[in-house]
Amino acid sequence: LNGLLGRLEPIVTAYHGHLDRFSGSGLRAEFGVPVATPQSPVLAALAGLQLQKKAAQERLPWKMRLGIAHGKALVGLIGTGSRRSYTVLGGLTRLAEAVEQAGAPGSVCVDERAHERIAGAFLTRPLFTGKSAEGSARGSGVATERAARSADIYEVLALKAPFDDPARLPPQLLEHAERLFRSEGLKPDMLLPLEALMGGLGHSRVTAVLSYAAAEALGLPAQTKRA
Repeated sequence: LNGLLGRLEPIVTAYHGHLDRFSGSGLRAEFGVPVATPQSPVLAALAGLQLQKKAAQERLPWKMRLGIAHGKALVGLIGTGSRRSYTVLGGLTRLAEAVEQAGAPGSVCVDERAHERIAGAFLTRPLFTGKSAEGSARGSGVATERAARSADIYEVLALKAPFDDPARLPPQLLEHAERLFRSEGLKPDMLLPLEALMGGLGHSRVTAVLSYAAAEALGLPAQTKRA
């Protein structure tokens, strides 16, 4: 378990998250602290999908659930003397716990406010509304159950591909992109944290494909096209 958590921490950091604490067999992280950004929910959702991908690669005998809640919270150094930590307090933490408990093992779930921020970039599906959530959350404690009853919860399925909209890019370009990424071994996911932070998910892939297509049309040598 310690080894797995140690391998998950770099993913949180890569997506500009702050690893708050390890708790029991899980972890808690915040995004958009100490400075809030509009892209924080997107970064959190991307990190969640990557965390689940990493956990699946480890072939563990159990699966983890991830819950994301978006909103305002009290953030800062809490404690006295030598026992101080940078952490978050308030109802938002209980809501995130309720969202996590509502999902199935292996899932990434978000509350309604987070969903509003990420829906344009991700494929999602509704799990239930606040009314139908009553009694569905598996968390313990009155506060967690109350948070679940008042929340609309969605499951995050995948990041939308930038080539999926034929109104923006012709289908021929999509086929060309798929061949390009396979043949050149490109890994566009490496740029996802930066793209998310700048609000430009998918821009590097589109730019790479258009540049490669232009180089091919000009008859440039293969080495130049790869560069």
